[in-house]
Amino acid sequence: MKRKFLPIIASLLTIGLIYAAVYHILGEICLYPDVLYNPNEGKSIKARTLAIVAVPYAQMGQKDKSSKILAQALKNAQEIKEINTYSSRRSSALLKVAAKYAEVGQPAQALQVIKIAKEGVEHGSGAAQELNEAAVKAAEAGRFNQALQLTQLLDNKAIGYFENRDSAIAEVAVETAQAGLYDQAFQLLSSIEENTDKTGEALTKIAELATSTKLRSQALPLLDQTFELANRIKNVSALAKVASQYTELGQKAKSEQILNQSLQLTQSDKYIPNQIENIVKIAVSYANIGQQDKAVQILDRTFGAVQLIQINNIPKPILPELAIGYAKIGQKDKALQILNKAFQQNKINKNFWKTDQFTQIAVKYEEMGLHQQALEAAKMLGAPERVRALVAVAVEDAEQSQYDLAIKNIKSIGNDYPHEVRPDKMNGLSQIAMKAASAGQYEQAFKSIESIDDDFCGDCIAKPLIKLVNKATRTETKDKASQLLDKALSVAQFTILDQPERVGVLAEVANHYAQLGQQQKASDILAKALKIGEDISISKSMPENISIHFTWFKYPCPYIR
Repeated sequence: MKRKFLPIIASLLTIGLIYAAVYHILGEICLYPDVLYNPNEGKSIKARTLAIVAVPYAQMGQKDKSSKILAQALKNAQEIKEINTYSSRRSSALLKVAAKYAEVGQPAQALQVIKIAKEGVEHGSGAAQELNEAAVKAAEAGRFNQALQLTQLLDNKAIGYFENRDSAIAEVAVETAQAGLYDQAFQLLSSIEENTDKTGEALTKIAELATSTKLRSQALPLLDQTFELANRIKNVSALAKVASQYTELGQKAKSEQILNQSLQLTQSDKYIPNQIENIVKIAVSYANIGQQDKAVQILDRTFGAVQLIQINNIPKPILPELAIGYAKIGQKDKALQILNKAFQQNKINKNFWKTDQFTQIAVKYEEMGLHQQALEAAKMLGAPERVRALVAVAVEDAEQSQYDLAIKNIKSIGNDYPHEVRPDKMNGLSQIAMKAASAGQYEQAFKSIESIDDDFCGDCIAKPLIKLVNKATRTETKDKASQLLDKALSVAQFTILDQPERVGVLAEVANHYAQLGQQQKASDILAKALKIGEDISISKSMPENISIHFTWFKYPCPYIR
């Protein structure tokens, strides 16, 4: 019997030796993932991919080439046929192309494409969404003039209404302020009309940036401007932060005056969870300016009032928010007591938002460093919801700069849960990577990215990689930034199957190489990116909603395993 298998074993060894010899001689042979698309999906992917490549060509001065690529992208998008009245593949692709026309400085063409996209369908707000995303991405990459031009397009009536316009403008303003361009940041913020969470976050961040300015003579006028804007739109959370920052600049009297005003403003908020959240921020700010007793008094009074209302009928968790407030002012025992109470109350809660409540309780336990209690709260949920709660707990670890713990906690969730929750784990790792990249913790960011093992979650990898290269080019030396760009490029080519996402990273990396003065390298990467778009495989005979994923040998390998 043994002799019977000897020829088979010998044949396998021979094949292995031949492969090893060929690999040694040629080098860089690899298995390359690819997709054969049906016509409509293929044209949509091709349009989006080509449109992405066109932008860096324009930025590098090759405007004619950029225009030709965009024209081809537009042609592909227009050729898409909607399969039913509910389909939005064609209009979505057209809006992507329109946003890229706007990015390369062709607003008239962008508006024309938006008009085509809107024919027969209701996608006006979608156009604004695309432009806002493009503006934020441009600002994150340091292309501030481009970001400003994109936000200016939002006021054109042809775009349509976008309910989060002010939020997106606020995000662009933060990126602009982080680069020290405060005049442009305040110009953007002054155009904001609505009081939104993002607006408050932006003003809060800018207040921090203002007081981090080395010269006090510069910091105070910046903080004054931030206060004026926060006061104009009556954003309580931003006002509370501004008050704390005035204390850092030695102006305690002004801090107290702003906090007293903010406390009065909370009374006009009829939505209890928002009111509680803002009161907690004000109490913490009172503690920050040295008024610990008043902070405790405010929280105690609020906690007493909360006891009198039916909080189980309110979707957004109130008690966990109060608990964190107590923890931040040093009242840890009281904080734990309240959080435990929230946990017990939610166990008997029969409302459909029970899941969100337990998730928030778990996150707050983790924020207080009580990991075991966080796990206990998550375990109260069914399998899919439990995974999402555990992911939220891990992301909270990353928020506290505990990246290794965050990755460990995500991985400990295991794979014995339903397949549909797998994307939640991958998105969690992506969020951890983005937080690490934002903090300049590049090794931790790459570690998290490399833990994402889902071929169909290209966006999960692309987003943190783009954030990483943006941060590196802005803050690191040329040599260090170049090393990080090299690694990001390798990771993108190796791990991202989806062409638009892969090309998106390549385009950003090329743009940053150009900023570092490595024009030839940037051109080579762009040429590869363009070829990826041009080589997208489309089969005219492939039925709608069917695409074939396959693997083939490629030399030279487009990435290094």
